[in-house]
Amino acid sequence: MSKNLSILVCTKLKPESLARLREHANVVVAPELRDEALRDQLRHYQGLIVDGSVYLSASVLEHGETLRVIGCTTSHIDRIDVTAARDYGTQVVSAPTGNAVVTAEQVMMLVLQFASMGVSGKTLGLVGYGATAQQVAHRARAFNMRVVVNQPRLTPELALEREIELLDLPELLAQSDFVSLHLPTRGEVLLNSAEIAQIKPGASLINLAHPLLVDIDSLIAATEAGQVANVAIGGNPAKFYDLPANFRIVPRPTHLARERSEISLIRKMIDILRIKLPSETLSLDIVPIEQVMPHEEFDQKRVDKIKSSFEEAGVLMNPPLVTPWAGKYVILDGATRYNTIRQLGYPHIAVQLVDPEGDFTLHTWYHAISNKQPVEQLFSKLRAIDGVRMSPFEADNWLDIFNDPHNLCYFIDRDDNAMLLSIDDLEQQSKLRNAVVNIYTEWGEVERTLLTDTSRLLGQFPDMAAVAIFPQFKPTDVFDVARHGKLLPAGLTRFVVSNRVLHLNAPLDLLKSAEQPIAAKKAWLDNYLADKLARSRVRYFQEPVILIDE
Repeated sequence: MSKNLSILVCTKLKPESLARLREHANVVVAPELRDEALRDQLRHYQGLIVDGSVYLSASVLEHGETLRVIGCTTSHIDRIDVTAARDYGTQVVSAPTGNAVVTAEQVMMLVLQFASMGVSGKTLGLVGYGATAQQVAHRARAFNMRVVVNQPRLTPELALEREIELLDLPELLAQSDFVSLHLPTRGEVLLNSAEIAQIKPGASLINLAHPLLVDIDSLIAATEAGQVANVAIGGNPAKFYDLPANFRIVPRPTHLARERSEISLIRKMIDILRIKLPSETLSLDIVPIEQVMPHEEFDQKRVDKIKSSFEEAGVLMNPPLVTPWAGKYVILDGATRYNTIRQLGYPHIAVQLVDPEGDFTLHTWYHAISNKQPVEQLFSKLRAIDGVRMSPFEADNWLDIFNDPHNLCYFIDRDDNAMLLSIDDLEQQSKLRNAVVNIYTEWGEVERTLLTDTSRLLGQFPDMAAVAIFPQFKPTDVFDVARHGKLLPAGLTRFVVSNRVLHLNAPLDLLKSAEQPIAAKKAWLDNYLADKLARSRVRYFQEPVILIDE
């Protein structure tokens, strides 16, 4: 697993557990983080580990833009908005295995202690059929007990069980000699006075799941009346008031069980994080528009031209190419689409991510400038730029000309004469480069080319007055220009990326919504791509593709 993954731990884990976690990911331990502080940090992590004291509401979870999995060190996940987590593409797992075995053994120990005439042939009712209840059922059948289950929804595990009887809750309460509760609480009492009255007379109730599942006052009344013979509740005795003699408080599992439980939880989380999401496989993402940085000027006329047809189509067909750089996303290709979406006021944009050290090449274009007027007219305009010096030079020396960063660019006219443009103040380099390109763009018609041979250029552009030649840019130069909020002239750079994603057709309504959190939009993207992949709607082209009239 890549150590680029980060996991935030907001509880105390045993040293052995932390060591295991650090084998797979970067780990930040901050047990004090809560509420707003936690919310503000959540966007930086793919995994989160909490205990039952941490409240994760929808308003907190919506900030988990990259959050893949939440691990809870207790079996109670009632303080986590699981529905919201699912909507935002985040799985929630608890720590069953270590505690499940120990808790199941505690349940069976209590059953045996409460039984006066043995347990063979007796009925054990399990309310809920999670990991702990499954362990209890396995042990109860070894004692030849009849096991009945009430489960709100049919799980795959329950569907495969042939020796388990499914009953509704009133039937289970009425038939069971022992009732054991195995459900998380979501703030609602499972057994009120009405349900407690349905318990089989003389039965025993075991609740090691959560004390709030049962109305304690009604349960005390039922035991005092002799209807319920014995009660066991898991928790801290200090939390309970005076209890009848047949009430038993069961302590929490041991430290050894806790360690096993934590390791099991970590294993579950790592297994989830190992699986690549469809968006990761295809290098696609949805990001905030304000984090996207162009690296070159754009043509407002082109943006105005496609605005109406863009919204009429209702989709972003081809996502812009971006590379993560210094906490931002630098556009490699797709500046017109980006500026269209930005000017339309969209908060988010779908992009294709390109590794800044990945498989791409950068070309620097030259500009063929066509005009029937004498080229000296253009040079006069360029000489008028404050901070720019012009001087003729021998074109044969062009290979070394850009070793000096003060040399901005040079021109070769149609008669093979060369003119060099230089600057004194390197801090003004970006500004003066754009000024030069703006002047010759206004003066003549500009076409991009990779040629410098004038005879071949004149064959393509008969009215060419000169060709402007700039140094070959390095990718890091381009990224840093964007990071500092500066721009290269339009049409100087060309990034060629392998495995380009086309025809994504992301709905604009999804990107436009300001109310829907970005975490939900990212989850939608993964579901959308998973559906395309499942239906074999994604095609891969190994060879270069030539599009005519695109």
